[in-house]
Amino acid sequence: MILEDNPVIREVLTEVLREMGARVESRGHAVGVEGFLESNPDIDLLVFDIDLPERTGRACLEELRAEGVDIPCVLITGGASEPPRLDRTAFLRKPFRIETLRESISSLLG
Repeated sequence: MILEDNPVIREVLTEVLREMGARVESRGHAVGVEGFLESNPDIDLLVFDIDLPERTGRACLEELRAEGVDIPCVLITGGASEPPRLDRTAFLRKPFRIETLRESISSLLG
């Protein structure tokens, strides 16, 4: 699942994950993610932009972790955000190389 408000970046992320063999769901916001994940328990990876409108990707992930959701996540940002200290989470600062994204995903998924 990809949460990225920039449509161009969201499309690039989607293509990279599809090339890696994933089925991809994507959104431009983090509103209602919990319900979506409950309805789609087969989600294996989250890719969240930290700086989203209405609700940040970081806040969303912290709430998911507090609820016991342990899906690996790659957090990305173009801002000055500090990397959060959350289990099963990688952090990438934009711009990043596609290979770095692939390596982070492979590392998280083992």
